[in-house]
Amino acid sequence: MIIKLSVLFFFIGVMAGVINRYTPISRSILSLTCGYFFLPVLGINLASFYPYLLASVLVACLPVCLYVWLKKLRHVEPQKLVFKYAPGISMGAVVGAQLVSILSYKVLIIVLSVFLFSLLLIQSYRLISHVNGSVILHSHVNKWLKALKPLPLGMFLGTGAVLFADDCHTVSKSVLDGADSHQPDNQNGLSVFVCFAAMIGFVFPAVQPVFIDVNVSMDWFAGLVCLPISMSLAAGLFIAACFPAWTINDFEKKFISFCIILYLVICLIRIWF
Repeated sequence: MIIKLSVLFFFIGVMAGVINRYTPISRSILSLTCGYFFLPVLGINLASFYPYLLASVLVACLPVCLYVWLKKLRHVEPQKLVFKYAPGISMGAVVGAQLVSILSYKVLIIVLSVFLFSLLLIQSYRLISHVNGSVILHSHVNKWLKALKPLPLGMFLGTGAVLFADDCHTVSKSVLDGADSHQPDNQNGLSVFVCFAAMIGFVFPAVQPVFIDVNVSMDWFAGLVCLPISMSLAAGLFIAACFPAWTINDFEKKFISFCIILYLVICLIRIWF
């Protein structure tokens, strides 16, 4: 079973890493939803394994985000946005990791579904109006965001990112400082702080959820983190990050957006039916 999980999540990591370059959907969201599709095929009960899956996916994103961020910093100066929100986001990520171990499966799935449905609406609006949905969302929430301090706002976003199974890529594109948050070094920099802080909370959870499977030994787990899944997924994401990117035209962007919308619809149907 461990070998099957490792092979499965290695290929999921490669796929998620490549697709992430051309979509606003984070690596962690793509990896988690793909795992949600295939784990029942291996006979794993998702109701009891979901906290472990979420934790393993977020921890697996840490190495590739750190690599991409440091690679970007070789050519540009560190952006103030990262260090402005890093303390609050880190504390929020730890809180979110503890909540993952406490909340029930139904609550976590409802939170994930709300987030996926929000992404579906944004992507649909973007495809129809040819306008970046993230910019539209930012224009609506910009007023109340300015009224909040970086620390409480960062804590709120860090907690939400972990509960949403997002490595902060999608959150940063949606609500942080408009165009500045779209810089790749900002996105990966924020992801480093979210994933690292969440890893601390996952390794030392408030409550250890019960997971019993005769095919998966608990010796492979560190807290909520399934080490084979995290390591194989991290390897796949890292290999995908080394692939050269290619330029896509407007038609290809629209086609990818349509595929993402279709994928989100299928994810929501799979979760609830």
